[in-house]
Amino acid sequence: MVAPYGAPLYRRFNSKVLEGNEETPDAPDTLRFVEKYRKEYLQVEANENFKVDGIKFLGIYTPDFTKDGKSFIVDTAFVNRWNGAIKPQYLISINRMDQAFEPGEMCPVCKEIVANGGTRPVNCPHDKAGKAPFHMGEYLVNFADSVNNAANKADYAWKGYTRAGFVKAAHMGDSLFILTGRFADVTLATFDTAVIKQAVKDKKYAEKYIVNLQKDNHKAVTWSMRFVDPEKAAKENEEDRAFLMESQKAEGDKDIAPTKGQWLKMQNGCIVLSGSLDGSESSFDQITGADDALIFNVEQGNKEDIATENEAISTSAVTVIAGNGDITIKGAANKTVTISNVLGQTIASTVLSSDEATISAPAGIVVVAVEGEAAVKAIVK
Repeated sequence: MVAPYGAPLYRRFNSKVLEGNEETPDAPDTLRFVEKYRKEYLQVEANENFKVDGIKFLGIYTPDFTKDGKSFIVDTAFVNRWNGAIKPQYLISINRMDQAFEPGEMCPVCKEIVANGGTRPVNCPHDKAGKAPFHMGEYLVNFADSVNNAANKADYAWKGYTRAGFVKAAHMGDSLFILTGRFADVTLATFDTAVIKQAVKDKKYAEKYIVNLQKDNHKAVTWSMRFVDPEKAAKENEEDRAFLMESQKAEGDKDIAPTKGQWLKMQNGCIVLSGSLDGSESSFDQITGADDALIFNVEQGNKEDIATENEAISTSAVTVIAGNGDITIKGAANKTVTISNVLGQTIASTVLSSDEATISAPAGIVVVAVEGEAAVKAIVK
């Protein structure tokens, strides 16, 4: 057990003053991560020099560099257990969708049997099953496992350093289920932990894709915000609460406040993990020494900032307008338009017969791809 220290070692996003958390202090936040000196923001990688097809990396740019937004959903893996109050671990995600709790419901015939004093059948197939709450989205991870094991392992590194980026996953309880391979197309409606666990049991899906979020050890899917100056951090002043984004510790070091570890850094303009290069060493006592980590503060973000908020989005001569329950596309006659959700599932696909067409779409974030144009995100109200 780690004894509490007078000055906090890690940042906990539960401040009434700074994060605006009053009624539910550890509820999910929507935050922007701002580099302390250059005032650049963490964003989804948009520089063609650092992009790889099929992989969504983390990047850092000036606030006007990309229209894809600068906000991230930041949620606790746990706080009130183990040493979570000392070292909170956070899940950071984009494009997140939430499944609320849904109680089960007895079928009408069984209800009538019970109401008349009878005994209903066990496990009636007509009962409506309830749903446990969970979240599904794209979660920020340390790509160390991919660097070590993927067939295209070189794609996950930059100049020898491990990169960070986003993977599709679902967070339920104390587990994060990485959704890849046979489960890459899972949706909110079809997500089933029993099916995934059975696939693991049958050796058809790797056990590592069910990440146990419990306990104080570092995990490739969680992030802890290590205060640069713990003595100053006790103040509720954003400038004094600057932090490093901690991902891993060096082998044999402590789980809490390790001296040597891995923190987000910039290498030739690319976001990577300090200390991840073979032969390199990143030491917190020297604020990571020659392997300098980035120092961050936060700003309050908003969900609309995660995707393009503009009512009208122009892509060359084509205009995409997000409306109430629909998307209007202008200037795309005789072109194929595909509308999909943030998980890549197609909502609608059609060839437009006129220069202005309106297509129904569900509320939320959608991706609109017009033939011959760059895909854009829009928010349907």
